[in-house]
Amino acid sequence: LKKAFVFIAVMLFSATVYADTETAKQAVSEYIASVSSDELTPGYANGEWFVLSAARSDTKLKDGYFDVYYKKLCDTLKQNGGVLSERKYTEYSRTVIALTAIGKDPRNVSGYDLLEKLADIDAVKKQGVNGSIYALIALDCGNYIIPQAKSGTQATRALYIEHILSAQKSDGGFSLSGDKGDADMTAMALQALAKYKDDKKINESIEKALVWLSENQLDNGGYATVGEETCESSAQVLTALCTLGIDPDTDERFIKNGQTIRIFFLPLEALGVLYSYSLAIAITLSMVSFENLWVLEFERIIETAAVEMPAFSAIVFNVIDFFIIIIVVKKSK
Repeated sequence: LKKAFVFIAVMLFSATVYADTETAKQAVSEYIASVSSDELTPGYANGEWFVLSAARSDTKLKDGYFDVYYKKLCDTLKQNGGVLSERKYTEYSRTVIALTAIGKDPRNVSGYDLLEKLADIDAVKKQGVNGSIYALIALDCGNYIIPQAKSGTQATRALYIEHILSAQKSDGGFSLSGDKGDADMTAMALQALAKYKDDKKINESIEKALVWLSENQLDNGGYATVGEETCESSAQVLTALCTLGIDPDTDERFIKNGQTIRIFFLPLEALGVLYSYSLAIAITLSMVSFENLWVLEFERIIETAAVEMPAFSAIVFNVIDFFIIIIVVKKSK
């Protein structure tokens, strides 16, 4: 994390605002390039989400850059009998997504098929709807066939979709618990369902969720989760809209008082977060979900919004170039 702290210090004291996407992309690439391959570790800050972001960015990396990460992952699986977690099955989904991005086969990692963990829907659902959301995304990022479950109930894409739809609240949003929607979970659900929007029932669910997102957008264009305004929530919604082919800069449903989600990412130190214009970098000063280490090239979102998505590689594979990078570090005491 030392380099991350140095990077943050430079950003905070220089108060850099990137005026164009290319300059911002360069800053992101420089940060990615500054992380040694030896620092890549499964399950940690420089783990799967960083690997995914680095793999899908334009950063020129040395040949074999991901070899250390892959070896550490293989060693972890060998040491634990193929187990990454007994409880959190998003661990497997996240790893499948990262492996797919670097061209590794998740069906044979030191002899272990990570997709087998996603074949038992009972086990995946124990984590909540986010388990099913990311399982579906992981399976679709490589158009993988679901293997035969060794225990529990055999998973199918239809069952995962059914579970996701069942989590939709009466207000149209999605959440892990309670009876009201949550911006993060609603956006994640839309990302997983986007490929299947031609299905009438699924499309109706998507439209209800979009109404919820529109109605719950803040006056500054951003979003909040559990009452707290965060760049993470806004990044998730931005991703969801673009995955659905919706232009967040021109769709009136997502413009409040002239403010769009993109405008929300202007420099705002009041939130404890440094934002930079048109992608740049959002650096949070508190530990946040590693799922937000994403690369965003905003102008390419707009260019691609009108183009039909390819056979679902959506959210995390072919369109990873659309995401925002949030460098995650602990707040200094």
